[in-house]
Amino acid sequence: MIEYMFYSTIALSYIELDKDTLTEPDDVYVTLDSSIDIEKSSFWYQGEEIRPQNGKIFFHVYEEDESIFRYILKDSNGNVLEDSSKTITLDSINPEIEVKVNEHLIEDTLYLVDKTPLSITCTDTHLENFDVYVDDVLMEEDDQLEVEPGARQIKIVASDSFGHETIRLIDVKRINVPVIDVNQDYDAYTLDPSFHFDFNEVIKESFSLIMYVDGIKTREFDCKDLEELEIKLDKTGDYLFQLVLPQALYLNFQIEDHDQYLIHFSNDELYLNMIPDTYQTNETVFVNMNWNPRYVKNTYLEIWNGRYWIRRDIIDQIVFAAIPGQSIQYYARAYVEDMFSRKVEKEVSVLVDCQPPEISLQGNGQILKENELNILEKDTIIEYLSSEKTKVTMKFKINDQEMQNITLNQAFSQLKKDDVLYVDIFAKDEVGNLSSKTYLIKKEPIVLTNPIITTSYETSSFDPFNQDIAHIDHIWKVDESNNLIQHETVKKINDMTKPTIRFIRKNDNTIRIILMKGAEYSNDRFQKIMIDDKPIDLSLLKKDKFGNYYYDHVSHTSHCTIKAIATDASGNKTSLQEEFTFSLYQWLIPACLITFVTLLSLIVYQIRKRIHG
Repeated sequence: MIEYMFYSTIALSYIELDKDTLTEPDDVYVTLDSSIDIEKSSFWYQGEEIRPQNGKIFFHVYEEDESIFRYILKDSNGNVLEDSSKTITLDSINPEIEVKVNEHLIEDTLYLVDKTPLSITCTDTHLENFDVYVDDVLMEEDDQLEVEPGARQIKIVASDSFGHETIRLIDVKRINVPVIDVNQDYDAYTLDPSFHFDFNEVIKESFSLIMYVDGIKTREFDCKDLEELEIKLDKTGDYLFQLVLPQALYLNFQIEDHDQYLIHFSNDELYLNMIPDTYQTNETVFVNMNWNPRYVKNTYLEIWNGRYWIRRDIIDQIVFAAIPGQSIQYYARAYVEDMFSRKVEKEVSVLVDCQPPEISLQGNGQILKENELNILEKDTIIEYLSSEKTKVTMKFKINDQEMQNITLNQAFSQLKKDDVLYVDIFAKDEVGNLSSKTYLIKKEPIVLTNPIITTSYETSSFDPFNQDIAHIDHIWKVDESNNLIQHETVKKINDMTKPTIRFIRKNDNTIRIILMKGAEYSNDRFQKIMIDDKPIDLSLLKKDKFGNYYYDHVSHTSHCTIKAIATDASGNKTSLQEEFTFSLYQWLIPACLITFVTLLSLIVYQIRKRIHG
């Protein structure tokens, strides 16, 4: 049944509605004047066209509040008699009452600790009456109200002009707030994981203790019927505790005079690491640092750059720069202290060495000049000087001939008149720095003047009687006629137990290849002799008075290459290769002489043949 708050029929000359105010959705019928042609006229409700049904116009009102019915009325000739609209009002909703405390909605029960202000609002377009009662006493202020803890019930009545009425009943309940003691100081930094709450008395209400870790709610503890509560903290973080009543989140309950109780806890070990790429190098070094970044109270970093200390805030990475030509011992030390009074210190030392190693040659204690000709006495002992922990290698060349398997002093001893020894010396230190130098060395020439006596070395051989290495010394004297007088002696030197090969130039074009005799058990023997890559028949070997095997090669060319290989009973192998150069006159003059004698013999033979006809 439809109840009308009021009804008025709008009498118009051409159109009437049976109702224009409704309390629930319903159909509205339109009555037209007899002069109106219903088929030629037009009708709309809320923008939707209405067509006549069985010669009648009606529409269904469903829009809450005001809606529009529009029409254009025409007569049978199509003339417009009226173009207008009417407003229809529908109100089917009861007034809505909303009660809030600190923006929190109150439903059936209002929990109070002390005097509490309420905000009461009623929502209705056609509100007509709004009354608030506390314990059946009408309040003068109906939208803002302070409720005393002794109140028992709040009643709110609201009605609108359409006859709708809403009644809200809210019970009032007073809450006894527990007094709480905590074993940790507020806003303290602690390593103790035990967190204890003492409520002093058994809690009667359904209080909850909510725990937040780093701002995230992690647990909720039901405190009803509890007198105390102990919580174990299990991870590092900022812990925040809040006491709430789930039914009344608008109430603020304090813990030791704090709305929220804050504590900082850590079970992480304080650490500080300084990790360099390496501790010794000739390249830039990066030292990576990491430490506990949380709860840091004090940090600093000190760096020694080879000249002075630099103090700065701690950083993630330190750079020890490689500076060309410099060797720098870098130092860094760092310090971290946290809010829990824990401290840690670390330091690191790195050598960045970009300085080339020092190297030089000296002869009898005198430093030789680099890239200059150094003329030394024949008995000079040549040595190299270098930085510590430096690997030294050398290459030798006499004139244009490279020397292999030979020491520096051995190469120097082989120098003859006008020969120049080229020494390339290379140094590499333990971090990879390189340096090199070149030296030119010449042996001081021997001046033979009467009555000076000098000794020259010819060859070495083995003495079978005492198993010592022996060599022949030639003593040369210059007489008054400037002739050389030679005396031969034999001297013993140190024992040799492995195969030893010698190449001796006997005269201008003869080279003697000698295998020095070893000990009785050594069984030294030639394995191969190659002259200009052609093998020599080893059955042609001869033995001298000391038991040394040898082979004399007479060269008829301007140069030749000789290679000899020898082994002993233990399988030790010795190899020696050398290239020899000869003057053309060494073989050209004898050849010419032989040719001349041969031709002369032929001529004599022909002359005799003719004479004796």
